[in-house]
Amino acid sequence: MDIGSVQAAKGAYGRAIYKFGFNSTISTDEETVWDAGGIYSYPTSAQSVTVVSSDAADDIDGTGAQKITIEGLDENWLPKTLEVDMDGTENTTVASTFMRVFRAYVSQAGSGEVNAGDISLSMGGTTVAQISQGQGQTLMAVYTVPAGFDAYITQWTFSSGASSSNKYLDGRLIIRSNEGIVRTKSRATIQNTSFIKDLAVATKVNEKDDIEIRAVTSSGTDAVSGTFTVLLKRK
Repeated sequence: MDIGSVQAAKGAYGRAIYKFGFNSTISTDEETVWDAGGIYSYPTSAQSVTVVSSDAADDIDGTGAQKITIEGLDENWLPKTLEVDMDGTENTTVASTFMRVFRAYVSQAGSGEVNAGDISLSMGGTTVAQISQGQGQTLMAVYTVPAGFDAYITQWTFSSGASSSNKYLDGRLIIRSNEGIVRTKSRATIQNTSFIKDLAVATKVNEKDDIEIRAVTSSGTDAVSGTFTVLLKRK
């Protein structure tokens, strides 16, 4: 079933997903808008997640992050949430597997109230999420549609932190199919401003497809934020 307008989607469809990301060092090589930098790399199979901090205070008995919660998809591409005890700078590998990780946040903290260091989540040695120091959760404009659902993107945004008059930022909303094919669904170029796009016709995304915002700057580096909103509809 096609959705004729965003208004129709909001009236007839269910859970809304809001994703927001930040990358402080977008350069002249395109990167994903997420904490860890570079182009996001998607796992090809379900794997265990290894969690580690750059600061020993992020420990179950420490003053920083004591526990974090991981959100993603399991080996059947179904939504999965798991809480993990932190062990500072020692690796902690969770017992169960994930196919995707698209959010993590501090769910219990000591007197410092937030993570003391950068908390890295990796699968097979590749970083799939990062809770940057002092942020309390991941900032990643990345999401994967669960099995059994269609998704409809209703809005996306990005903004530039650069102030140079001769510098521009190019951003694009992409969909990566489950077969590994990347398609640009919307694109815009800005200069020292913000871009907001309400989609008059919601963009449909199939189950198991990845949604992502990428950006590139014309020169130097730029601090970039990006968001998108998705409505899920069970098949």
